[in-house]
Amino acid sequence: MDSEQQIFCGNCNQKLQILSEPCESCGSVKKNIVLELVDKFEFELKDCLDGKVINPSLRSKDKMREKFTFGASQSANGDWAEKTRIINRDKDYYFEEVKNSKGEIIHHSEEKLSDHKGHGTDKFNNPTSH
Repeated sequence: MDSEQQIFCGNCNQKLQILSEPCESCGSVKKNIVLELVDKFEFELKDCLDGKVINPSLRSKDKMREKFTFGASQSANGDWAEKTRIINRDKDYYFEEVKNSKGEIIHHSEEKLSDHKGHGTDKFNNPTSH
């Protein structure tokens, strides 16, 4: 932590050099001491883009046509990973790739969306996926 101290006369606000001596301008012994403490820290900015393509003319259940995620995601162990996920209903396409902080692929899945069953919330709704 860095610190900086400045001393001013408590009467005329003249900047002083020596704390123990009276003000050279007005002779006052009153002092105002300004102490500035600066603590520096560094962090790495993480970002993630999530989006949807929606067709408003369709019924509520079918409006979402494409969903995507690109960017940083924190795993349960606290490590950061880069995730890419594309779900496209119109093209019957599912893609997901996750890379760890070293850039190594730790998960890759690319298949027809209609074949992508028993994952996420579907694993609780699909008794054949257990």
